Amino acid sequence: GNQLTWLNSSVGRMSALTYLDVSQNELTAIPLDVYDLSNLETLDVSYNDIGGLPSDVGKLSNLENLAASEIGMSALTDGVRVLTKLELLKVESNDLTTLPSGVSNMKLLKALYINHNDFATVPSSITNLPVLDRLYMGNNPWSGDQTSQLRSIRDNSPLLAVVTMGPNGCPTVTDASVASWIDGWDASWDAGC
Repeated sequence: GNQLTWLNSSVGRMSALTYLDVSQNELTAIPLDVYDLSNLETLDVSYNDIGGLPSDVGKLSNLENLAASEIGMSALTDGVRVLTKLELLKVESNDLTTLPSGVSNMKLLKALYINHNDFATVPSSITNLPVLDRLYMGNNPWSGDQTSQLRSIRDNSPLLAVVTMGPNGCPTVTDASVASWIDGWDASWDAGC
């Protein structure tokens, strides 16, 4: 990063802009004009203290890659529901406990990073993403039986090649075929809870 503390709203007038990476700075806000960049395909606001994304993010109809890791976000706006071209969503290292139902509209989503958050259960909004091939869910305080949601993900995402869940919390997976499908799953996690 460049240790930027503010971003000039004139960036919103760069109508041909397709890639904007302002990650690893000291920003506390992103000007709303940024969300008027209709040609934007990649937006990375990670590692700034912006507290979340506004519903205006849904105006970025051509967005394919959205990274909002470690921004102090406790809820992902439902404005993402219209980002139907999204292929990559990185919201790791925040304080998320759930994802909006609109995530299920992201039928082109290939990679989802929700690791290092506060999920206790696998979000139901990610159980039917047909081209998902990478799912990172490690280091969340899982509790209870996750078998049903994980089975739905496995059955509805045939291209899924990487699934991580991590040892945090006390997840239970009662179906051995589902457990074996998760990278690095260790049945002893269940026993230690």
